[in-house]
Amino acid sequence: MKKTLTTGILAATMLSFGIVSGAGCEGTGEGEGEGEGEGEGEGEGEGEGEGEGEGEGEGEGEGIDIADPTVVLVRDTIDTFVGKAIVNTAYNGWFSNASLNPARLSNCLVHQVLGALEFEGATYNGTADVAGLQALYPNDTATYACRSMANAHADLKIPTAANDALVADVLAAMTEEGVPGTPADAASVQGKIVAALAPQFADIIDETQDVAATNSPYNFLGAAVDGSGKDAINFVLTGTDCDAATEGVQPCFIGRVVADATINSFFTPALERDEGARLVSCLQRQLSGIAGGPDEYATANFVVEPALADLGQCKTMLAAHAGLGITDAQFEALDVHAATALTLALGSPEAGKARDIINVVVTQLTTPAICADIIEQTGEATACAQFAPTTDPDAP
Repeated sequence: MKKTLTTGILAATMLSFGIVSGAGCEGTGEGEGEGEGEGEGEGEGEGEGEGEGEGEGEGEGEGIDIADPTVVLVRDTIDTFVGKAIVNTAYNGWFSNASLNPARLSNCLVHQVLGALEFEGATYNGTADVAGLQALYPNDTATYACRSMANAHADLKIPTAANDALVADVLAAMTEEGVPGTPADAASVQGKIVAALAPQFADIIDETQDVAATNSPYNFLGAAVDGSGKDAINFVLTGTDCDAATEGVQPCFIGRVVADATINSFFTPALERDEGARLVSCLQRQLSGIAGGPDEYATANFVVEPALADLGQCKTMLAAHAGLGITDAQFEALDVHAATALTLALGSPEAGKARDIINVVVTQLTTPAICADIIEQTGEATACAQFAPTTDPDAP
C-alpha cells in the first residue's frame, strides 16, 4: 500500500482526537469534527424508530394500564433487549449519538409490541407515524411521537446482517423474560409478535448495503471482517497482534504506534488515563462517520459510549492539537503502522472498491483545513498535499 494513502488515514486519525496528549483529550470539544455520520442514531431495527415530530395520527392509548401484567412483561422484555442492544457492536452504532432519546425509544418499542399483540388501547404498531402516545413506564408523564419504520430508517443504510443481529437480541430477550411460546408457533405470544413485525423488515433493511458494489464504505468494511463497520474499524485499531517488530497477522494500529518510540509520547498520557478506552472510542467514531456509518464524531450518547462520559465529547482537531508542535515528519511516522493495519484488515486494497474506500477516508482526513489544525510548524501545514489519494498504486 502506498504511503500517500496510509499516512493520511492514521495521521489525521490519531492526531485528531485529543489522543495525542493528555491535554488534548480533556474537556469538551466545540464543533462536530470531521466525518460526521449520516445516520440519526436512533432508528435501527424493529422498533427503535421512535423519531421526532408530531406524526400523522393521534394516539388513543392514554387508557393503557401500565400495571397490567402484559404491559409489565413487554416492558421488561424491551428493557432486556435495550441492554443487549447497547453492547452489541453489530448494530449499536445506530444508537450511539446524543440525538437518541432513551425514554422515547423504550416507550415506542413497548407501544409497538403492544400494537402487534392488538392489546386493548394500543394504537402504534410501526406501520404509521403516531403522536400523543402515553408514557408506559412508572413516573414518566411525557407523551411520545413514534415514527413508522419506513420514516425512522430512511437513509440509514442498514444492511440485513445488522437487522438480523438485532432480531436475534429481540428473540433472546423474549425468551429470557418468559414471553410465552416460540417464534415458530404462530398462535403463541412470541409467534404473534414476530408475525406482526416481520413484514416491516422491508422498511428497515437497505438491500443495496448487502452488495459489495453498492454498499457504503462502512458496511463494506464490516463485510470484510464478517461483522459490522464498527467491528471492522475496531479491528483495525485494536487487533490482538501488537508486535511492531513483526508484520503480524492482525491490524492493531494503536499497539503498533504505542511501540514506536518516535511518536508514542503523544499517546502515553491518553492511554494511561483510561487505558485507552476514550482514545479508541473517538478514533472509531471519526472513522465510522467518514466511512458513511451512523456515528457522529462529537455527539456521542454516553449510554452506548461510556468511555466518553467522564471526559466529554471528542474534541475538534484544532482544540486537540493546539500547542503540541506536531511536525510533518511526525505526521509521516504513522505511515507504516497505518499501512499494516489497513492492509491486514482489507487484504490487499490496491484496486477495486477497497482502494476506493481508502481514497474516500484519506481525502476526508487530509484536507488542508485538518492539516492546518494539526501541523504547527511554519510552512508545513500544506505538506498534507503529499498524502492526497491516488488511483495509481505505483505512483510515487
